[in-house]
Amino acid sequence: MQPQPAIEIKNLTVSYTDGKTIINNLSLTINKSENILISGHNGSGKTTLLKAILGLIPMNSGSITINNNRKGFIAYCGQEKESSSFPISVEEVLNLAVPGDKSKKEIEQIIKKATESTNCETLIKRNFFSLSGGEKQRVSIARCLCQEPGIILLDEPFTFLDKDGREELKTILKRLADSEITVLMVTHQNDDKDDFGTWRNISLNDEER
Repeated sequence: MQPQPAIEIKNLTVSYTDGKTIINNLSLTINKSENILISGHNGSGKTTLLKAILGLIPMNSGSITINNNRKGFIAYCGQEKESSSFPISVEEVLNLAVPGDKSKKEIEQIIKKATESTNCETLIKRNFFSLSGGEKQRVSIARCLCQEPGIILLDEPFTFLDKDGREELKTILKRLADSEITVLMVTHQNDDKDDFGTWRNISLNDEER
């Protein structure tokens, strides 16, 4: 069967307001259910690419086509370092992520499946902002899953994690890679390439393109 594109990027160019070009004439096709590791040094345009896919920044030229019209089709997981005294539980965070057309029973099933996939079952009643960095990152991925997306964008998910947190997150991401979800993960660390060797690696370093 012919692979079906999930994201098609054609001749994408993005520049900062000072005129510096961050992404120059990039063309890329990402197929449905594919796992992509986007690597590159700081300033190579990794996060800029994710923001362009999300429609958060303007393009100078080119196009990005997302081959699904369903609202909420793309879920985004950033670097979880925020702290706050706001009293919101993990369960409430996940509830807010579930599409609004679901019944109470469906919401419970979606949250149960997402927390099981990310080892978050024991965190459900805790305040989100009281969690460690690794726990927050796991909940953030669960929040993505609650959106029932076809595509998940992960921006440097290992930042701020200790060794144990990194290992646990790697296990969760490898489990996610076995699903039908298309996953794009940004990293600048070379050892991540080795840990995710089965993923397609796309380098945004000019010398490697």
